[in-house]
Amino acid sequence: MLHDEMQAHIHQLAVQIADDAARADIETWCAHVTSEGREPVSADEIRAAWYDTSSMEGEAAGIIQAAVRYLTLRGKIVCHPAKKGWVQLAQGLQET
Repeated sequence: MLHDEMQAHIHQLAVQIADDAARADIETWCAHVTSEGREPVSADEIRAAWYDTSSMEGEAAGIIQAAVRYLTLRGKIVCHPAKKGWVQLAQGLQET
């Protein structure tokens, strides 16, 4: 029983680490823009802004594609209804 609890805890921790890493990749590499395509300036604009994942090239593009794919499978990505490659990180990313 103790072994099963430890395995469950390890799995939960691994998922949290993967979530945090994928989020950090997107936040670090991608431009953060308002729905009009400009840099957000107010706190409200920052909270509602989008990450442009479509402008990445080379190694960064692969990293971002993997992060978006992972977070999409986890239900943690919101895709812009009109702008291909624009995403928001869903609330509650820390939950597993």
